Amino acid sequence: MVQNILKERLWAYMLHAYPDLLTGLRGSSGIEDFLDRKVRAALASLPAREFRTLSPGELEKACFARLKASLPASRYRYLHDTLSVEFPQEYEKLQRSGDTVFALLEILKESQSLFRDLKYGKPGEDARGIRYGIIESIRNGLC
Repeated sequence: MVQNILKERLWAYMLHAYPDLLTGLRGSSGIEDFLDRKVRAALASLPAREFRTLSPGELEKACFARLKASLPASRYRYLHDTLSVEFPQEYEKLQRSGDTVFALLEILKESQSLFRDLKYGKPGEDARGIRYGIIESIRNGLC
């Protein structure tokens, strides 16, 4: 029962923060396998005593925290947040048209090497370089 709840929560979280990862998994079996593996790993990583002492709600919360921690920093969310702050008018226009996710996924495709080269989400990350590079990528993607 907890496993199904965790899969549903992880799915909803990933729709919001990792649509790029979900599109990479294409097809329900790829997504289903991914969710199953992640949830099984999170449950297996909890000490046995936690299964005995935590309530179902606390167990779910502890597992979900482990699930979120097991995912890399979200490049999509970084783009989304940067777009909404640095380009608020364009962001609103995309929101109204329903094209936000599509536009950000396209910009993300074009920005993969930038994220990789500047070590996004890793030790030694060039935060300033990433921010300026992403602002430029968004500007180019919106033109």
